[in-house]
Amino acid sequence: MPKNPTYNLPKLNHNQIRKTQNDPVWFAKNILAANPWKKQREILNALTRHDFIAVRSCNGAGKSYAAAIATIWWLMAHQDAIVITTAPSERQVRQILWREIRSLYLRNVDTIQGKITQTRLDISPRRFAIGFTATSEVRFQGFHSPNLLAIVDEASGVKEEIYDAVLSCLTSSNSKLLLIGNPTNLTGTFYDAFHDKHDLWHQIHISAHETPAFQQYPTDHEFLANAAWHIRRPNIEEPNGIATPRWAEHIAKHHGEKSKTYQVRVLGQFPQPTPPTRARKRNPRTTGFPPLAGEMSEGQRGPEQPSSSSPEATLTIAQRNRIRPRRVRSQIL
Repeated sequence: MPKNPTYNLPKLNHNQIRKTQNDPVWFAKNILAANPWKKQREILNALTRHDFIAVRSCNGAGKSYAAAIATIWWLMAHQDAIVITTAPSERQVRQILWREIRSLYLRNVDTIQGKITQTRLDISPRRFAIGFTATSEVRFQGFHSPNLLAIVDEASGVKEEIYDAVLSCLTSSNSKLLLIGNPTNLTGTFYDAFHDKHDLWHQIHISAHETPAFQQYPTDHEFLANAAWHIRRPNIEEPNGIATPRWAEHIAKHHGEKSKTYQVRVLGQFPQPTPPTRARKRNPRTTGFPPLAGEMSEGQRGPEQPSSSSPEATLTIAQRNRIRPRRVRSQIL
């Protein structure tokens, strides 16, 4: 292998480069032959206007596909650029976001050029994207570029020290951070982006009810309950893997529309916190008889008061129960 490998530049003319730099949606449609739906277009456009973007979403909204388009667009729009992608697990890195990146690349390899592996796309030595798991802050050291885009997938599951490491990379004037994920946790950077620190972030929310399938398919419960509903559905093009009303109906039946699962997976909402339960008061232990004359129960006596010095005070409950009937009979006689 040569020490200084040569890289073929992307095959874009001057006019295409100018449009790509200004319009990622145009790039997606005209260069990658992709067809992002409304919320995917919103994510792409946000990258041209905001530095910090957080996307909380239902399942099956195509947010990872939008992030894959953003990754390739960023490299094609800048001659000196780095994209860092991360997620809590290796499976999420390789099989979700980078699977989408590889698919887009292989369909457009003649235009993009460069070379790709499982988790790295190189167009030139100073123009590349890389993906790795969010397991150590050390992994984020040394990534600096005039144009740097960081993408955190499944952002609710990433530890806080990783976010500190990511922020340390965003030193240049054209650095951006995109968080995407299901809103599963009620603490952390991803949660704060929609709550305590919402003023620092551009927020995007995606509910399953906004997806193309929901907009074009009926949502009548009886219709969806029919196993043959898909045979009678309109003959329309559906984005691959996008949430459908029938899927949401299954979640509602299995978990209920007020469940945390439905809130997170279908509505893209942070789950409502469970109110704390009050501890029940324990009743003082009793023997089943009223206390004898001059005697207090354990609860009345309290832990710091000395117990009675009478001989009966040292007896067990069973022994005291046996002598009570005798005392009662002696009082009667």
